[in-house]
Amino acid sequence: VHPDYGGIAGDLENDLMILVLSRNIDTITPVCLAEADMYLPPRNPLRITGWGYTESDNLYSDVLRESGEVFYIPNNDCREIKFNNITRPLFDTIDSESYMCAATHRKPNTNSCLGDGGGPLLIKGDASDDDVQVGIT
Repeated sequence: VHPDYGGIAGDLENDLMILVLSRNIDTITPVCLAEADMYLPPRNPLRITGWGYTESDNLYSDVLRESGEVFYIPNNDCREIKFNNITRPLFDTIDSESYMCAATHRKPNTNSCLGDGGGPLLIKGDASDDDVQVGIT
């Protein structure tokens, strides 16, 4: 658990855990992680993956699912997004540079669902070995 995680009573900042396995798993290729100084241009297409709810039955998936495209939105732009004519910004809680914003305006909407949290936010490569993780849902 991240040493600065404040728990569910906190603001969920640093809600992160790394698991260290006791043995190698040879059948799984780990995802490449983005370099810390990697530039991500606005509207760069991204993918969400996870085992969260599916729209058809509201049950957790037993198969890893991949969303449609979402797009990277710089935090300053994300803070200004208004939702359904609400006067205050939807994302006014984004007060940290450790957060990143991704969204889509396409129909049907693409999003993460309950149970997808903690999964990777990816730049898709030509093959799965070329995927790069740039964030966490």
